[in-house]
Amino acid sequence: MLKSCFKRYTYGQEKACSPIETIEKAFKRLTQIDTPILKEILRIDDLDRIGIPVYMCKVNEEISKSLRIGESFGKGVTSEQAKASALMELVERFSNFSFLLKDNYLIDSYINLEKETIPIETLLEPLDKVFKENSFINELKKIKLRWFEVYNLSESKKVAFPLHWFYRIYGTTGWAAGNTLEEATLQALCEIIERHCISVVMEERLEVPTIEIESIENPLIKDLIKKIISSRIEIFIKDFSLDLGIPTIAVIAYDPLASTPTLKVYGSAGTHLNPELALIRAITELLQHRAQVLYRELILNKPGGPTFCFLKFKDLKEAGFLIKGEKRSFNRLPYFSHPDFKVEIEYVLNNLLKKGLKAYLVETTHPFLGIPSVIVTIPGARLNRPSTKLHPYLLIARQLMDINNYKEALFYIEKVFEEAPSYKNLPQILSQAATCAKLAGEYKKSLEYCENLLKIYPQIMGSFKFVEEFMSVMKSDSADI
Repeated sequence: MLKSCFKRYTYGQEKACSPIETIEKAFKRLTQIDTPILKEILRIDDLDRIGIPVYMCKVNEEISKSLRIGESFGKGVTSEQAKASALMELVERFSNFSFLLKDNYLIDSYINLEKETIPIETLLEPLDKVFKENSFINELKKIKLRWFEVYNLSESKKVAFPLHWFYRIYGTTGWAAGNTLEEATLQALCEIIERHCISVVMEERLEVPTIEIESIENPLIKDLIKKIISSRIEIFIKDFSLDLGIPTIAVIAYDPLASTPTLKVYGSAGTHLNPELALIRAITELLQHRAQVLYRELILNKPGGPTFCFLKFKDLKEAGFLIKGEKRSFNRLPYFSHPDFKVEIEYVLNNLLKKGLKAYLVETTHPFLGIPSVIVTIPGARLNRPSTKLHPYLLIARQLMDINNYKEALFYIEKVFEEAPSYKNLPQILSQAATCAKLAGEYKKSLEYCENLLKIYPQIMGSFKFVEEFMSVMKSDSADI
């Protein structure tokens, strides 16, 4: 499926063409269609004090509402790189959300498709080990899921794959758009590895090596670090590569002058086969997220959170395990480089396979845009987010709701409440139960769940959507009586 594809731009990043070419193509495609996707693109790093470019794309309201796409952001060591990054993230989100809404899948049970699918046990790989039991596997075999034809990159073959199941767990991790299919695929693989490594370090609170800043010789990196330090921000550079043989580098920043507590201690990471590019990615990611947090908190008056998979720390003491670790020279990090993206993809896949990890790819290029985009999934990758801690029956219920099978979905939600009553104290789960019961025609149950939700989370009355839903359930319940 993948072809040889050579790098043509290598300043601080590796791409199949220059950022200027990317900007011209992406901007044209995002604006010159019947309903333009891009509303506005602007530079927002002036919200911060470091002076390294960050761009943001605002989305056409109609598109944003229909696909639930928010702003996209971009980073880079040059203005052109950051602008291209923001535009391509918008291409990625538009293409992939559009793809997930298509009817290009088969609805069936694993039992009927067994010979064509991935092993059913694979569906439980992202979840906590307590859920990897035969009882859950047997339930998964029976229910109907949406199956896509996906390419198994590790074994070079097509398989049936429940893409929505993994989307509900991994979210947008492994989504990418690129100048070529190969560029996008390598980027997606690196993003998954990056978040896997962050998640392992965070969840297990590992002490990993600290990179000696003085051992870094690349002048571009030294200049980026100088700008951060001169802004009176202290940084710690960490080796998060673990045992994958692929460089993942994290930057932990301590900012005593932060204009919001969210940014006092903040972390980011980057993955690339070339450790210098991994570190550049980690640094620019840090600066992008600083600008995002400032935009959300100072402009939109919304809460800003830690960068993906990192824990939230209020001070350096809380992040103590991250600051510790043996000192290591930068040149000791693993390194691999080849001018052909395809060769680098094969190197990554081989390293993953040694750890029992397989990668699955579906091309999601939107026909109107014509810019390559992909969704890559590595089912055994770790991800530090609440969805990976959910009871499998809740994930099953969500899948059934998505195909309008509400009565069966409600059955699984109620099974969860029986097996793990603590879920009844989670507003989001109660809200899902109320909605599911209403759509299943079980209005009394829906009303009961709504009332319980109000008891444990009275602030929900401030939501117009909830009030509207609650009133409609009350009317339906009265009519039912």
